[in-house]
Amino acid sequence: MVLNCLLGAPFGTRPARTDFLTLLGQAEEIVWPNHPNAIVIEAHGSPSSGQTSTANGVNQWLFIFADNPQGPEVGTVLLDYARCEFGQPVYVPEAWFGTVYETLPRQIGLADAIQYMRDAGHTAPFTSVTLRKPLTFPEPEEALYAFALPGRFVLVGALTGEVTVEIPQE
Repeated sequence: MVLNCLLGAPFGTRPARTDFLTLLGQAEEIVWPNHPNAIVIEAHGSPSSGQTSTANGVNQWLFIFADNPQGPEVGTVLLDYARCEFGQPVYVPEAWFGTVYETLPRQIGLADAIQYMRDAGHTAPFTSVTLRKPLTFPEPEEALYAFALPGRFVLVGALTGEVTVEIPQE
């Protein structure tokens, strides 16, 4: 069952669902009062049902922030979202590795990224999605939505919508 999260919907009307970019902004509002220099660098989403084909089905999130990314003491703030509620921010006094310290782009939302993936012929349900700019060589030009589909990861550029596929090595 997918939970619907009410956004002030009047009684008796169909509830609206909170979209990913709205959640991203709300996560920042929760973290910034105690960590004003934090930037959100990753978001990991999954459906409570195990798999989904829609943005609305992704109803559990972990937002990862780099705290004080330009300073001498970089930390990490973790914030989860499930059952239509945010948890409490958790500060870890260690840097988060494997991700470029750039705030996540807002040009392409989750529903649009899924549509780019579908338009490229990848129609199977996915079990998770991650938005991040991985720290690899060569460094990608943009952050990527990485969808876990059976036997492959479908990557969608968060600025361009360009779709590529990675097959995991066995």
